[in-house]
Amino acid sequence: MNLFNGNSARSLCLFALMLFCLVLFTSQANAQCCCGGIHISMYGKNKKPISPEVTAIIGRGKPGETMLPRLIEPKEQKKGHQTIRVSADCYGFSLMEITVKHKSRQMVLRLRDLPFGELGEIYLEPLAFRPGTFEIDFKGELERHCKRTTGDLQCLIPAGLWRKVSERPESELAPPTGKGAQSGGGKATSRADR
Repeated sequence: MNLFNGNSARSLCLFALMLFCLVLFTSQANAQCCCGGIHISMYGKNKKPISPEVTAIIGRGKPGETMLPRLIEPKEQKKGHQTIRVSADCYGFSLMEITVKHKSRQMVLRLRDLPFGELGEIYLEPLAFRPGTFEIDFKGELERHCKRTTGDLQCLIPAGLWRKVSERPESELAPPTGKGAQSGGGKATSRADR
């Protein structure tokens, strides 16, 4: 017995099936995308932009549980500034540790207790590269640390919030191994070459 008499009924059924699949896919895609990232730019002597090597690790709350960020990518900004974008998506984390290497010297930046996925893209004011370990503790409140600007930036973190915790670059997090190393996907290291 043929349930569809002619092409119009079959076409209508296929259209309804495609519409259902589209709605299902769109709702899943929207629920899974926070698309947040940290934007960092550094400068050297005489405030000249530099192209450092950057690595990042994310701590997930449990001691010893770390993962690589989804993506680290260099971006060319206005006036030749190099910006590194570390994409953390929806993770939310107790600690993100970013290591910046330039001319055999090293700087470690720690972002503590950052409620990710709330404000999307987060921009750090350009920093002077200097060896040592520096951190900002957000204490779960991103909004009060944001400096409002007249541009399109949603959240700009002032450079003055960094607190120097050590003269030496010290890592608190260990790189993930085995299964945890692959859960973040993407690259763990980026060289922002000019």
